[in-house]
Amino acid sequence: MDLVRDSIERYVKLTDMDWAEVGPCWKRYTFAKGDLVSQVGRVETRAYIVDQGVQRMYFEHDGNEHCLGFAYGHSWSGDYDSFLGQRPGRFQVQALTDSVLVGIERNDLLRLYDRVPAMDRWGDYFTNAMQPSQEGAISWRMRTMDRFTPSPGEVVEWNALDAFEAMCHSFIGLLERARTRGLEGEKVTSTLGPILRLKVGDAFRFPIAHQTRHMLQIQRVLHTLTELEAAR
Repeated sequence: MDLVRDSIERYVKLTDMDWAEVGPCWKRYTFAKGDLVSQVGRVETRAYIVDQGVQRMYFEHDGNEHCLGFAYGHSWSGDYDSFLGQRPGRFQVQALTDSVLVGIERNDLLRLYDRVPAMDRWGDYFTNAMQPSQEGAISWRMRTMDRFTPSPGEVVEWNALDAFEAMCHSFIGLLERARTRGLEGEKVTSTLGPILRLKVGDAFRFPIAHQTRHMLQIQRVLHTLTELEAAR
């Protein structure tokens, strides 16, 4: 199971005692070429790491298959959106070759968060990975999860901007209140659900880093539009 330990230790370091708890929770699963690893409409209960083979994620629309990406070579596999949110999956994940995946049940992963202190440092990892560099570079690019993508008609005129401005003022109020309170205590459950729980400090740092990324994107769009306008 060196594959699993190496994959986890990209993010957090495990002691041998930690690994004695973590290792047995991971099992091997085999899929023949053409088998579905994850299915539309089924709630994903496992997260996988690829040991052997190649899988693709796709969805069907108007009778055509649209490929979203591939998993191979010790990368993560399965419908992670469904796994995190525990909602019926919207994508198929299919084995393009005979495949061996190493997976963990969601309930086992949640239990490890309580039993293995190192696993509780995922929040710090995700927060640091979200933060752009001082030069404005974004090293960790992430696809917006479908549960957070507005459907057509949901965003009406300026209502979304008004709601965003109100949330920003509310967030500033929380930061001011935090000045007189400690940052210890209960973990904050993220919008992804109990699969990612944040320390209070990380719960503030994560959305700040997230919005910083969006502000950089806006600046780049405005810069590009200015250049296009000047070239006319």
